[in-house]
Amino acid sequence: LACAFAACAFTVALWIRYGYGGLLDLLLNHNYRPDGKKIESLRPVSFPFGSLLDMMNNPEKTRDRMIEIARRNGGMVVVWEAFSPVVYAFDLKHINLMWNTDFTLNKTDRSLLPSLRTKLLLGNSLFTLDVARWRHLHKIILRAGLGSRHLRGVFPAVCDGGDRIWMKIDKAVQRALSESKKNHVEALGLELNPGIELHPFCREFAISTITSVIFGDAIDEKQGLRLGELVDFFVRKGVNNPLYAIPGATYIPFGESRKVMQTIREIQAIGDVLIQQRSEREAREEVKRDAGDDADGPSRRVGDGPASTSIFDNLKAEAEKGNLSYDEVLDNVYGLMAAGFDTTANAISLSVTMLSLHPVVQMKVRKEIQAALGKGDGSCKDLTYDVVMSSTDLPYLNAVIKETLRMLPPAVKLPARILKRRTEVNGFSLQRGSEISTMQYQTSAMKEHWGGNAKHFYPERFLGEGGEAWNVSKAEGSHPSGLASVLASARTLRLCA
Repeated sequence: LACAFAACAFTVALWIRYGYGGLLDLLLNHNYRPDGKKIESLRPVSFPFGSLLDMMNNPEKTRDRMIEIARRNGGMVVVWEAFSPVVYAFDLKHINLMWNTDFTLNKTDRSLLPSLRTKLLLGNSLFTLDVARWRHLHKIILRAGLGSRHLRGVFPAVCDGGDRIWMKIDKAVQRALSESKKNHVEALGLELNPGIELHPFCREFAISTITSVIFGDAIDEKQGLRLGELVDFFVRKGVNNPLYAIPGATYIPFGESRKVMQTIREIQAIGDVLIQQRSEREAREEVKRDAGDDADGPSRRVGDGPASTSIFDNLKAEAEKGNLSYDEVLDNVYGLMAAGFDTTANAISLSVTMLSLHPVVQMKVRKEIQAALGKGDGSCKDLTYDVVMSSTDLPYLNAVIKETLRMLPPAVKLPARILKRRTEVNGFSLQRGSEISTMQYQTSAMKEHWGGNAKHFYPERFLGEGGEAWNVSKAEGSHPSGLASVLASARTLRLCA
């Protein structure tokens, strides 16, 4: 009996490991290639998580398998995320078509179920609404100071945040040098090379700068550190946990699920405190203005309106006009905080990491910045907004940031869209209800797009150097929005860098 039971258990285990994916393909995968065959799915598929566990535990191997499947299937592959088939596009001609305005606004909608924790945190913000409500809110948010045309107004906050963090980094380096001397490193004839962990500084910069842009003031250091810890925990345990791809898992009342819910409430509580502090400051300023004083000094202008001092002020003004509810103002404040901190910190941290791993590239960037400073009196104030954002003054820095985003995108994939009806995409027939997405992390390793050195850090590819090793201009010329969408955040990150 024991042997029979063991044999049954072994058979069930084998089926779960190798037969489950075939059953899902048979019953739920109705996405077809131009030749009439089903789009091949990524294997192995495990119950009940699909391919999520394998993608998290073996990212490099999974990436290579996905690329090979995409090559056999005309640039697309199906990935099972729990019970949902997600169609990932890898060919730029598919990406260009699937992420244009008509496709995203008219043929697809947001896929909210896999992002239920995010929905609980962000509420009815710009990041979670369906298309119908997104159209309305998007126009309001752009007026409130989030459009690319408002980047110039953000620049002072970036500079202030950079100055504060640089002083802290300098002190940390000095402490590390002092400790090295205490350990008699010099007496041993070794070169002093103190190591410090930069990511916490990058995260603090992201938090202080983004809160400054949202509220007009930098966040209190203690609040900032706590907020950074909370967002980091939420991303690691609430977003990147495959358990939550299963419906209902979010509401498990114990273990990590309970901690994630507590984290969401604490993030929102800190947001409420910041909103209260901003409102109190605004009241003090109004009293001083009525008394003829200069209040607390000029506030940083972010939006276009004559009275606009921060994104929060602008959103609140929209609420007073009846364009937003106050709950929507709060939800969008939470959304900007939660969506911006981690991605910005990671992007900057990864850029610094790539520079540290490639000293020749680092030297080129340093010389270019020194040359830009040399046009003035040599101080950092000469790095104006126009200089930083220019493609002619700092072309190599621009290329380094783009290459970092290409190889190590802060978000490895675009948020999934769900098809409203059966749709044709370059001959592929995709079923209604299928989710579609693309993975920057995978496309960045494809030699079809980036040449034979696709897996190597090579900023020169964006400067037209290297012959066969790059074909960026060719790809951008053929698909004007394909690579642009993958590298869309390069403009803002250059400002932060």
